[in-house]
Amino acid sequence: MQSCRIRPSDFAGVFGKEFGDVFLLVTSPRVRERLQVERDNGVELAEQSWEGAHSRSALLARFEDLRRAGRKASVVWIADDEFEHYSNDELKGIKLAALSSFSSPFTVDALARTLAIVRDTDYQQELEIERSFLEKLDGGKRILFRSASPKAEATLDYQQLQHWFSLHGALSFGQQVVAPTGELSMLLNGSGEFDAVSRFPLDGQILLEGQPIVHRGSRTVALEETMKTYDSLAAMRDQPALVDVRGGEIVGVHPAGGGDAFCRSLTQFLEREPLYRKIHEIGFGTSLQCKALRAENFAANERYPGVHFGLGLGGHTQFHIDLVCTKTDVLVEFADGRTEDVYQYAQGVPAK
Repeated sequence: MQSCRIRPSDFAGVFGKEFGDVFLLVTSPRVRERLQVERDNGVELAEQSWEGAHSRSALLARFEDLRRAGRKASVVWIADDEFEHYSNDELKGIKLAALSSFSSPFTVDALARTLAIVRDTDYQQELEIERSFLEKLDGGKRILFRSASPKAEATLDYQQLQHWFSLHGALSFGQQVVAPTGELSMLLNGSGEFDAVSRFPLDGQILLEGQPIVHRGSRTVALEETMKTYDSLAAMRDQPALVDVRGGEIVGVHPAGGGDAFCRSLTQFLEREPLYRKIHEIGFGTSLQCKALRAENFAANERYPGVHFGLGLGGHTQFHIDLVCTKTDVLVEFADGRTEDVYQYAQGVPAK
């Protein structure tokens, strides 16, 4: 039976210099039987089983036991189940990195590829990329989303947007992340919130060519239905669409050449549930390790160094869908009219 090797040192980058006293590996039984766990950095290794949402209380009790003993822990959570978020109080003395296969079938190959990204990421470089990105945004006036062939352009007046989220750099105690890291995103609402009214000040036309990622909205959504939805949108890779966006809402979908399968599927999807017409998230992936997109429903594709547009939100819609755009440039326009491509750093730089 194929297995995947995992070692505490695989997470040296995401946990930084201080692991704490314990490396705690939390796994679901189906994942654990496919792991080859090795001790390699001198930190005490401990394990805990995760068997669904009812395991939350046992894990929190474990965290509390560590605190009472005056010990800190770095926790890796790997399960074929939805990741459970924790409050700041619950994570005192804890760093938590989660790798979830919640929205696609668990495979050893997918886990191994995700671990390789986590292990090989230069987390200091990530912070530098984010710093440069934010400097451009701070000095800019608006963002242009532009494609050359076919020609399309949309503008985003972002300066008044309030909900920004960063996934960069090593964790501090009290923090959690779904790994791999490498994304700066803007949301219309606060984390976990969704409404049918608010809209991004985004207007124009956008080329949707690249790779979809379909996330299950909750445990009640069948994995089979999730994969069926992904399959219906997968033609985005080679049969792109142009979408007309007015006031942050998709109001038209047209074939962009090479076939109309994605155009038809996306149109049907939007007609079935109009809430998906609202672009809820605009995400900017920054990971050089994720430059090579996988032609599958692979969560790490979301960190691709380019823009993705998110539709829907788990807990409010059946799915959250990220549409990663590989042929859309992201330009910051300044008050004097000049523009800068925020992804120049990724051009010609091979992933490690």
